[in-house]
Amino acid sequence: MNEAYDAFMDLSTIIGVSPKALSLNGKLAMAFGARGSGNAMAHYEPTRGVINLTKTKGAGSLAHEWWHAFDNYLSGQRGKESEMLTDSPRYKGKDNTTVREEISDAFVNLVKTIKDSPLYKRSRAADAAKSKPYFSTSVEMTARAFENYVVLKMAEA
Repeated sequence: MNEAYDAFMDLSTIIGVSPKALSLNGKLAMAFGARGSGNAMAHYEPTRGVINLTKTKGAGSLAHEWWHAFDNYLSGQRGKESEMLTDSPRYKGKDNTTVREEISDAFVNLVKTIKDSPLYKRSRAADAAKSKPYFSTSVEMTARAFENYVVLKMAEA
């Protein structure tokens, strides 16, 4: 738990928001090795708003899962609590609610930029042996890009 706390403090500094803001208005919960199984370092549960950290190794895992939580939180702002904004940034939710246009535009540009990058090609190649896309989905590529950004910024610091 102490390492997760330290990781959140580092993430707060790197992205320039208060530690309190990382809780996504108190909607984000944490679990430690209590949910899931297999070889995953961590995972995020959109229907429950929980990040589960399952391993003691895996630099960037918290940043990766926090991105998923943030992506999901923004989708919830438009009434789609179990979805991700990166899946359809222009989608308007129930009662025509949506996230601010600047945020929607930023997500559209982020997904477009990633799909024009070598990351997309590598992700598609990684999906070649899978029955359906995973690594090349917008949700996963944006989380991996954010994770790498945070790892890079930590190395620079």
